[in-house]
Amino acid sequence: PIIAEQIRDYFELFEHRVDCYDDGLRLVEEADPSRYDVMLLDINTPGLSGLEVLRNFRELSIETPAIFITAMSDLEYLKE
Repeated sequence: PIIAEQIRDYFELFEHRVDCYDDGLRLVEEADPSRYDVMLLDINTPGLSGLEVLRNFRELSIETPAIFITAMSDLEYLKE
């Protein structure tokens, strides 16, 4: 949450509108990513991971670009 706040504050300094969600399931249920220029997703988001969130949006034909962040040091499990 602290890093998310810092990222949000940084983008807001440059007058970007930022929506933050601390739960991937809530994000999928509440957000309208078609109105975003880009999504910044955390791989380890509770509820639904950032990867699951993106898969869900892609299944709905939402093509908003996504950038992933993570504090993980090992990404082996992403090679599925």
